[in-house]
Amino acid sequence: MNIETLQALGITREDIIDKAVEKLLNFYEEHDTLETVQKIIREHIAKNATSVINAALEKVTSDILDAPYTPVDNWGEPTGKQTTLREMVKTISLGWLDQKVTKEGKTDRYDKPWTRGEWLAYTAAEKAFNYEYKKEIEDTVIKAKEQIRTQVAKYVAEIILKRP
Repeated sequence: MNIETLQALGITREDIIDKAVEKLLNFYEEHDTLETVQKIIREHIAKNATSVINAALEKVTSDILDAPYTPVDNWGEPTGKQTTLREMVKTISLGWLDQKVTKEGKTDRYDKPWTRGEWLAYTAAEKAFNYEYKKEIEDTVIKAKEQIRTQVAKYVAEIILKRP
């Protein structure tokens, strides 16, 4: 059917639009589609927002870290050659890891046994080892105590039974 035929039947354009709107509203009310669509949109945004935000932050961070920078003193006079913040962070971080520290991980004026990097690796390994084997060690200690109690009880029982 075309518009002329509908008009001949007395159906106007507004009648068609009103009927379409009414059908859509009825459909939304019956099927709770609005909430479903909102839920789908929220899930889509939550799923994709993180990657979009991370990509934007990565670009901005990279631009900042790779921008040229010349170190200056308190008066704004250059104190070194031009570099980037990325290189400065790398140099400072490696220097920090190479500092000699005590067995507590602290710097002081005295002779220290290892670098901070070695200390961090050692403490991480120690924590992992302690966490992983703590339960096994506790179980072994409990079993050993039980065996010792059993042996002591047997020994005491033998001594008591041998008495005249």
